[in-house]
Amino acid sequence: MIDIFSFPYDWRFPLSYHQEKLNKTLNLSYALTKKKSIVVSHSFGSLLSYDLASNRGDMIEEVIAIGSAFLGSGKSLEIFFDYHKLFDVSKE
Repeated sequence: MIDIFSFPYDWRFPLSYHQEKLNKTLNLSYALTKKKSIVVSHSFGSLLSYDLASNRGDMIEEVIAIGSAFLGSGKSLEIFFDYHKLFDVSKE
Protein backbone atom coordinates (compact mmCIF):
# COMPACT_ATOMS: atom_id res chain seq x y z
CA MET A 1 0.00 0.00 0.00
CA ILE A 2 1.22 3.50 -0.86
CA ASP A 3 0.25 6.54 1.18
CA ILE A 4 0.57 9.89 -0.62
CA PHE A 5 0.70 13.20 1.19
CA SER A 6 0.54 16.33 -0.94
CA PHE A 7 2.61 19.36 -0.09
CA PRO A 8 2.06 22.37 -2.37
CA TYR A 9 4.65 25.16 -2.44
CA ASP A 10 3.64 28.83 -2.68
CA TRP A 11 6.49 31.19 -3.55
CA ARG A 12 4.73 34.11 -1.82
CA PHE A 13 5.43 32.69 1.64
CA PRO A 14 8.83 32.75 3.36
CA LEU A 15 11.03 29.65 3.37
CA SER A 16 10.59 29.22 7.14
CA TYR A 17 6.83 28.83 6.63
CA HIS A 18 7.37 25.96 4.19
CA GLN A 19 10.01 24.30 6.36
CA GLU A 20 7.62 24.23 9.29
CA LYS A 21 4.70 23.03 7.14
CA LEU A 22 6.76 20.25 5.52
CA ASN A 23 8.03 19.18 8.94
CA LYS A 24 4.42 18.91 10.17
CA THR A 25 3.48 16.89 7.07
CA LEU A 26 6.37 14.49 7.73
CA ASN A 27 5.30 14.12 11.37
CA LEU A 28 1.73 13.34 10.28
CA SER A 29 2.96 10.83 7.71
CA TYR A 30 5.09 9.03 10.29
CA ALA A 31 2.32 9.05 12.90
CA LEU A 32 -0.08 7.40 10.44
CA THR A 33 2.28 4.96 8.70
CA LYS A 34 5.14 4.38 11.18
CA LYS A 35 7.51 4.54 8.18
CA LYS A 36 10.08 7.01 6.90
CA SER A 37 8.94 9.07 3.94
CA ILE A 38 10.18 9.07 0.37
CA VAL A 39 9.88 12.69 -0.71
CA VAL A 40 9.35 13.44 -4.41
CA SER A 41 9.96 17.10 -5.11
CA HIS A 42 10.25 19.55 -7.98
CA SER A 43 12.20 22.75 -8.56
CA PHE A 44 12.72 24.81 -5.41
CA GLY A 45 10.82 22.21 -3.41
CA SER A 46 13.79 19.91 -3.96
CA LEU A 47 16.12 22.36 -2.24
CA LEU A 48 13.66 22.59 0.64
CA SER A 49 13.39 18.79 0.83
CA TYR A 50 17.16 18.25 0.85
CA ASP A 51 17.57 20.88 3.55
CA LEU A 52 14.95 19.20 5.72
CA ALA A 53 16.36 15.72 5.00
CA SER A 54 19.76 16.82 6.28
CA ASN A 55 18.12 17.69 9.61
CA ARG A 56 15.39 15.04 9.74
CA GLY A 57 17.05 11.85 8.57
CA ASP A 58 14.93 10.05 11.14
CA MET A 59 11.82 10.89 9.07
CA ILE A 60 13.05 10.89 5.46
CA GLU A 61 14.28 7.73 3.75
CA GLU A 62 14.99 9.30 0.36
CA VAL A 63 14.51 12.49 -1.66
CA ILE A 64 13.74 12.18 -5.37
CA ALA A 65 14.41 15.56 -6.97
CA ILE A 66 12.95 16.48 -10.35
CA GLY A 67 13.92 19.66 -12.22
CA SER A 68 15.96 21.03 -9.36
CA ALA A 69 18.30 24.02 -9.45
CA PHE A 70 21.11 22.49 -7.38
CA LEU A 71 23.64 24.42 -9.46
CA GLY A 72 21.65 27.64 -9.11
CA SER A 73 19.16 29.26 -11.45
CA GLY A 74 21.95 31.05 -13.33
CA LYS A 75 23.53 27.73 -14.29
CA SER A 76 20.14 26.43 -15.40
CA LEU A 77 19.68 29.40 -17.72
CA GLU A 78 23.18 28.98 -19.11
CA ILE A 79 22.44 25.36 -19.95
CA PHE A 80 19.06 26.26 -21.41
CA PHE A 81 20.50 28.82 -23.81
CA ASP A 82 23.75 26.98 -24.51
CA TYR A 83 22.69 23.34 -24.19
CA HIS A 84 25.53 21.98 -26.30
CA LYS A 85 27.82 22.43 -23.26
CA LEU A 86 25.69 19.96 -21.35
CA PHE A 87 26.02 17.29 -24.02
CA ASP A 88 29.46 18.30 -25.27
CA VAL A 89 28.18 18.69 -28.83
CA SER A 90 29.76 21.18 -31.23
CA LYS A 91 27.67 24.12 -32.37
CA GLU A 92 26.94 24.16 -36.07
